[in-house]
Formats: sequence, C-alpha cells, structure tokens
Amino acid sequence: MRALGMSSLVPATVLCLSCVISSAAADSMYVYGFHSWAPGADLLVMNGKTGYHVMYESINHDPPYSQMVRAHAEGFTPILGMFDDHTPVHPSEVEQFARKCGAYAEKARHLCHIYHIGNEMDLIQDLTPEMYARSMRAVYDAVKSVQPEAIVGCGAPIGLSYFENMADQVGDEADAYQAHVYVPQQFFWYMQEVPGAERKPMYVTEFTRIPYNQGAMQRFYLDAQTWNAANPRQQLVAGCWFVYDLYGWDSFCLVNIPEAIEDYDELTRALPVSNQYADRPILTDSVCTTRLDDSTVSVEWTTNVASTTQVSYYPDGAEFSQWGPFRSELGTAHTEVISGLSDYEIYTLIARSTGVGYGDLAAGPYRFGTASSSKGLPAGWSLISLPLRMPYTYASAVLRGPAPGSLEANLYGYRSGEGYSIYPNDFTELQRGRGYWLRLDEGALCEQQGARASGTQEVALTSGWNLIGHPLEVSVPLLLVQVSDDTQTYTLAEAEAAGWLQATLYSYDSGYVDETPSSGVLQPWAGYWLLSYRDGIRLLVDRP
Repeated sequence: MRALGMSSLVPATVLCLSCVISSAAADSMYVYGFHSWAPGADLLVMNGKTGYHVMYESINHDPPYSQMVRAHAEGFTPILGMFDDHTPVHPSEVEQFARKCGAYAEKARHLCHIYHIGNEMDLIQDLTPEMYARSMRAVYDAVKSVQPEAIVGCGAPIGLSYFENMADQVGDEADAYQAHVYVPQQFFWYMQEVPGAERKPMYVTEFTRIPYNQGAMQRFYLDAQTWNAANPRQQLVAGCWFVYDLYGWDSFCLVNIPEAIEDYDELTRALPVSNQYADRPILTDSVCTTRLDDSTVSVEWTTNVASTTQVSYYPDGAEFSQWGPFRSELGTAHTEVISGLSDYEIYTLIARSTGVGYGDLAAGPYRFGTASSSKGLPAGWSLISLPLRMPYTYASAVLRGPAPGSLEANLYGYRSGEGYSIYPNDFTELQRGRGYWLRLDEGALCEQQGARASGTQEVALTSGWNLIGHPLEVSVPLLLVQVSDDTQTYTLAEAEAAGWLQATLYSYDSGYVDETPSSGVLQPWAGYWLLSYRDGIRLLVDRP
C-alpha cells in the first residue's frame, strides 16, 4: 500500500500541532470588516487590527461553528444574518420563523452575539415593510429570550423607501440596523432615517466599488470616521467590504483586486477608523490561555481602558455557575491564574472587564484543556493522529502553521469505500481515532494542549482498509487491544481467526512497518492502516 499522490502534492511549510485558545469575542473597536471572510485576511490586510465578518446562514442548518472559530482566532467578530429557506410572508408563519431563529441563536450564542434578520427583503414578493416588522418583533423577542445580551438588528433592504417604512414599523424593537452601500456616502441617508432621539447603530454589511477605482476604500472609511466623530450617539459600527473571497463573486473578491488590497492594507496600517467601542473596556488583542502545568493555566488579555477583571470557568457538561472575585486594581493588562483543574476535562472560560464609568464587557466563551502532548515529526510524509481531546477540532486550530494555507494539499484523510479526501476541499475538522497523512518540508516539534481521554476508547471500523489513529496520549500494546461487535469481544488475534479483520496493522516511518498483535504497539500521534473484513465492528482501547 502507498499514500495517494505523494509526489504530486504541493510542498508544505513547517507546522506546529497545538491548540491555541486565542479568539476575540468582544465587538471590535474598528469599523473594518468583510462579507464572506476567509482564512488569511488578518495577515493580508489587517495589520494587527480587529474587525467584523458577515455571514448569511439558513436557520434550517447548524451555525457555521468552524468558520466562526477560525474568524475569532484572526480577530474578527461575527455578524450572522439569519434567514429561512422559505421567507415568512403570512402572519401564520411568523411564530414558527421566530421560534426557529431563537433555537438557532441558542446554538450559536457561545460564538456570536450580533444577528441581523433577513436580507434584501424588498426583493421578496409580498414581503411588505409591515409584514417584515411583524416578523422582526417576534424574532427579537425569541432571540432575547435565549441570549439577552444579543444585538438583534434589522436586515438590509435595497431601497431607501422600504428602509424608511420598515424602520418606522419596527421602532425600538431592534438594537441596530443594517445597510448595503454602493455609492459614496450612501450610508448617511440610511443613518438619518433611523427613528428615535437615541438613534440605533448601523452595520454596513455590504459595500463595494466595481469596477474598483484606486482610493475608493479610503473614501468610504474616511466618511465613516467623519460620521462617527460627529455623531457619538449613533455610530457606524462596521463597514464590511463585499466580498473578501466567495465562489461565484470573483470580480467582487478583495483577494482578486490588487488595488483594493493595497488600499485596505494602507488604511489599516495608517488610519485606525474606530467606532463607539473605542472608549469602552474592550479587548485590544486576543484572550490567551497559557498552560503552566496539568492543573494550572494563566489567562491573559488586555483592554483599551483601565478596568478591573474577573473570570468564570466550568467543565464540559456543566453550566455557568458564578463569577470569581473581581481583581481590585485597575489596569489594561490582565492576568488571572486558575489552579486546581483536571487534565481530563475541557473547560469553558469567560473573562469580564469593568472600567470606571463603563458597563461590563464579557469576553468569551473560550475553551481550553491543561493536558499536553508533543511529538517530533520528520520532513516528508507522516501518518498522524490526535492523542488528546481538543477544545476545537478545526484543522487550523489543531495543526497550526506559520502561514495561512500551509495545510492545503498537504493533509489527507481516508475512508474505506470513499478513498482519499483532501483538506480543505473535502473536510475541515479532524477526528480523534482517525489517521491522517501530513507532509512537512522540514522536521517540526508538534504540540497539543487539550484533555486526556478517560475510559475505553472506541474506534469504529468499516469493511476494507481503514486509516485509524491511536486515541490516547500513552502507548498501548496491541496485545491489550480488543475488537467487539456488541455481541462478542475478541483480541486482535482472535478476531483474525474469526475472520473479522487482519490482525497486523501498518504504521509509517519513511516506509511501512508491520505492527503484529504479539509485538506491535499503538503510539501517541501515530496513524495506522488496518484491514477489516466486515462492517459493524470496533476497536476497544484502554489505558494499560
């Protein structure tokens, strides 16, 4: 046997396999942002600034957890536009639509707190401003019931007259409004139409200039800066270019417009266009957890104004219980040391900052573990696996590299009957118990931080060749591994005699190595080929 297409794959850069919990969940103090963000935006144009990213998602599917985790890690605050595959246009449909939006927000609440309802509603037949407002009010109540701190805003229509009527109908039952802007200063018109003396903030979730003229980006953000300086009670919170990178919109993609890239890079480097959050106790960089030992972590973050801090943390399966005590001293650099943790648990952490004269800022939740495992991998091909339970399973969170895109065409999975799959076209998350091919240009010391697995670990097998991974961070002799089909349990040798599988496994170390039941050992970080003759069986792996 041999790995698929080794000679044809694109060379990879050196990677570090580790779990870094460093995501900014608080609102960005900068107006910058993108519709349809993609990995690498922070390095391409952001110059260390945070921002926003817009996603429109059907409430009939799960929230885009992986995308939000990745975007958080690059410093982008998500804005979720919620819609139904069938837009409600009759009163009888409103209650069901609102209920589904509330359920969706409950799923997304740990990674998102800004929602906009609908998109370009005036293009939908029979959806009048009055009908939309009825739906908006019902959704507002449904989302607030499960996530009281959420920002629930109106979607963006195309026409100004629809916006005026919609805003009059919705009134105070919206926390924010959304606009699409395609001509200079167009967002001024929308801002001035928001009702009420305490006018609600605005999110421009789409702006673009096609064909692009050099300097157009600067003009938009300078207009935003001018408005925000003159209107402290009604801020333009975010201005998101349509689009960063999205299939089917190639001529609009920032990554395809060199002049737009140059302008955006120059903007974020030289002109910090800020919003209402610039003078509140918000994060100016990511929350980071640093493992000190198997039971202790240090949590660090900074705020832009002096504040006091407190944290809450709890293991998976538990609920938020209470905040810890506030640190009494004011400061902008914050460190909390948490001890007495179990290295068999994944924890959720929330950090909170309170500045003098300002309200609370809750940042998080973040997930982390205290167990650590490392392995040196050589240059070239390796069969790898995940030895720990990880807080996040997205490949870029587990396999961290020095440059975006370094995993592309260098990380492969395999399923019997389906063949090879390639990252990120075919999969984006890694699973413990599965093996993966990884190619490195140079050797690397790889590390992970997560939680040890307790109890018997099961690895499901299907008929044919299976690429499996050792699910523990300790070595386990194959003599101790069992095979079960729920009615009978055998050793590997017994399972081979029963015709269930081939008992010899194959590891890889510059070539294939036979791992026999009598002398073979499952090693942490290692992947193995195993031939099964039937479906419905699984390996049982226990700590020795």
